[in-house]
Amino acid sequence: MYSKGATQESIVNLPSTRHLGGTRDYFWTFEDDRPGYPLTIYRVGGGVVPAAEYAYGNDYTLVPNDRAIGVLRREWPELDVIDLGGAEVTRSEHDMPMFYNARIHIDQDLRWVASSAFGMISLKGILTDPEDAGLLGCGRITALGGSPSGHAAVATASGKTFIYDTAALDAGPLAAVPFLTEKVMLSADGSLLAARAYGARSSVVDYSLRLFSLPDGEERASLSRDVGARDFSMSLDGAVLGRSYSSSTTMYQRIVSDWSGEAVIFQDTRRAPPPFVSPDGRHFVVTDDVSEKGCGFTQIYEGSALVNAVRGCAVGWVDDTRVLVQTYVQNRDTFRWNYEASTIYDELGNVVGTPSLPRLPVRTEYTTDDYYGIQPVSATVFYSRNDGVFYDIETGAAVATFGGVQNAVAGAFLVHGCGYNVCATPY
Repeated sequence: MYSKGATQESIVNLPSTRHLGGTRDYFWTFEDDRPGYPLTIYRVGGGVVPAAEYAYGNDYTLVPNDRAIGVLRREWPELDVIDLGGAEVTRSEHDMPMFYNARIHIDQDLRWVASSAFGMISLKGILTDPEDAGLLGCGRITALGGSPSGHAAVATASGKTFIYDTAALDAGPLAAVPFLTEKVMLSADGSLLAARAYGARSSVVDYSLRLFSLPDGEERASLSRDVGARDFSMSLDGAVLGRSYSSSTTMYQRIVSDWSGEAVIFQDTRRAPPPFVSPDGRHFVVTDDVSEKGCGFTQIYEGSALVNAVRGCAVGWVDDTRVLVQTYVQNRDTFRWNYEASTIYDELGNVVGTPSLPRLPVRTEYTTDDYYGIQPVSATVFYSRNDGVFYDIETGAAVATFGGVQNAVAGAFLVHGCGYNVCATPY
């Protein structure tokens, strides 16, 4: 140990020098590579006897400041402030309003400001009030949804979902629903919001699917399990809900019901593709397997009655009575399944179109992106969220291309992220 003048003051034999650091009259090690993960703090001149010792996990990050050490848990809204400015080392625990915290600065008066990987800033303590706390900014977009009525739902990492009317954007949001979500859907008239909780990655472990009325934001229904819904679809009147839940590493329980969960129309256990409910709620489709396994067959239902089965993976409904299905063929050399063709079927399973489309992925256990699938636009056009393209239903030709994946159709507008803002662009 050396002074500022480069004079040796002491020699200390430490059990480890991993993450060795120091400030003021203290130095420390953090052994995040062995069970117990001890943070051991020593006083300069105090020998090998620790001044304090705390146990953390290997998912914690130390952020030293001049007076204190900030200890952040990477995916959780937890902060410990270890004060090294007093006669003794002390620790205080703080609940933070955001998760995935990345950086923190603690000043001489133990006021702090932290930044999140999701684009928000939280703080505690201002010049006039050391206990004042707050959250700055909305953070990044976690989900977007749109309705034929022109309403748009913008879910943010702040835990608020803002509802806009694209016909009156200057008026600001119509509502702000306090629910942290990673997928949203709106009813046709924009009066209902369906949302899937962000799950265990938020401050509270929440696996619910919820339905809110708009613009009052009142919760109308909630379905919750001990595992999160992998995906969901909903009829445009909000009456019929299709969803899938993990039941094993590759198998999923798939359910179609009302929002009470009691009026079950369909239930089985297969691979990841969720049930796709038609816009009017009269029909739904389920696929045997994922595209990486060749799909198997897609079954078409009217209510609880099986109407027909066709080969391939369902991609989604282009309107109330037409569904897009894509087929795959196995390469005999690589044994991989490659995209083959697209077919549009009516609600009875009759072929009504063979557009020349590219592969349009759906959500499976092999894909984690929430921006996927298709959205009906008109009698002749649908929108693909994965590649940002409006396609002609009959020919498969690209009518308009916007690019990007974080977007949704809301009436006559495409709502999408643009830099640090959300834009509504006529299409």
